[in-house]
Amino acid sequence: MLPEAIDRAAKILRTVRLRQELIDDLPEEYRPKTIEDAYAIQDRLLELLGEDIGGWLVGCTNTEIQKQLGLHEPYTARILASSLFKSPAKLCLPTTLPVVLEMEFAFTLSKDIPHRATPYSEDEVARAIRSVHPAIEVVLGHFHDWPSKDIYSLIADNGTDGPLIFGEGVTDWESLDLGEISVTLSINGKIVREGTGSKVLAGPLSVMTWLANHAERDPGLCAGFIINTGSCTSMYSAKCGDVAAANFGPLGTVVLEIATRKNDAHSQSAPPAAGEFGVS
Repeated sequence: MLPEAIDRAAKILRTVRLRQELIDDLPEEYRPKTIEDAYAIQDRLLELLGEDIGGWLVGCTNTEIQKQLGLHEPYTARILASSLFKSPAKLCLPTTLPVVLEMEFAFTLSKDIPHRATPYSEDEVARAIRSVHPAIEVVLGHFHDWPSKDIYSLIADNGTDGPLIFGEGVTDWESLDLGEISVTLSINGKIVREGTGSKVLAGPLSVMTWLANHAERDPGLCAGFIINTGSCTSMYSAKCGDVAAANFGPLGTVVLEIATRKNDAHSQSAPPAAGEFGVS
């Protein structure tokens, strides 16, 4: 794509994001046709938003979904610092956008993992991990019926990112088999989704290792960042008033309440830029 088309696509996505609107598609002339185009638009979108980065997310880590979408590997996007919330969180989410929840293992880094030509091993990556956390990612796509859209447009939309709510987690995680940990999502006290860490590649640590060997874009993998590794259950469509609790066994439970009124919302974490999620 020409730079002018990349810039135009990013400006369209910025506008619908700030207005909390949905569009059918990007115009054909501004629609990415390759993953390189998608990343170029994503990078420009983040430049236009001008927000601090708090970490990375990895999407499409389930091999069956990769086949459905025509990808041969996962994709990456940056997590905005304003989208990070400690559990329990009570957020007022946009009523104009569908709210989809994904249950994910999240990692925080104790030191940088700089990009290098020689691939990292899982052991090397593990030594850079400070803690592992239970997390709920709120997916906020800006396309009508976004799961049916082409994957490159979704990647351009910063991977359909939204708030990430994470629990306290554990630092002595290396004795745990993350792939064998069972995960359940309860909505208003009723279990509605189940899965395990093995649903993402060869397990959450394998996703981290994949990212360490593919995070070539700025700002790289930095100490203090949080990294999301893909949903280990099927997605769940939530609504205002729902209380979601994702139980990750030895890692603990993460809780999100979707507020029904803006002045109801509160959180223990820093507020997002421009009050995007109605947190006070």
